Amino acid sequence: KGETVEAKKAIAKNRIRQQIGADIVKQDIAGISKTFNELKERDVEEVIQLLHQSKRIHFLGFRHSEPAAFWMFSNLKMLRDQVYFIEHETEKIAQQLAFMDENSLLFIISLDDEYEDLATTVEIAKRKNVKIVAIRDKKLTSLKEPANPVLIVPSAKEGGATCTIAIYSLLHILVETMVMQNPEKYSKENNSSKKH
Repeated sequence: KGETVEAKKAIAKNRIRQQIGADIVKQDIAGISKTFNELKERDVEEVIQLLHQSKRIHFLGFRHSEPAAFWMFSNLKMLRDQVYFIEHETEKIAQQLAFMDENSLLFIISLDDEYEDLATTVEIAKRKNVKIVAIRDKKLTSLKEPANPVLIVPSAKEGGATCTIAIYSLLHILVETMVMQNPEKYSKENNSSKKH
């Protein structure tokens, strides 16, 4: 009789896990679908071309955005040279800004109203004719948009972890498409960087 009760509890736990798991996966798929349905193909292609063409790429994300910015930095660092991650320290930000010029791309990920923290950095970069790309959870309303293009993902407040899944899916697509468009370039650079 004791085994039957334990077996029934185990079955109930498995049903709960399966149901919760299925619901979470459905939410993730819905968030990813919403993101990609709202993206402009022209903007995505422009971001990929900037990733190809820019001599130097600097990734910036504060607080909740930092892990996604670091993920993108880490993946591109394996594929090409002159990829940098800007740490959230005034001195490090100033050093990176001094290094930027018209051949640089500033790639910003900004979620949860973090943009005000980035505004000064972005304005300085813009004055230096740095190309600026942004991934954000909403369009700016109070400021003139300094980035072009801007890719919008669902709001973190709206989607929670779903927003995170959608961002990483978008970043993964950017990296994979970049490599697929020019596999020879990235396989050669990848092989030469491993030798050093």
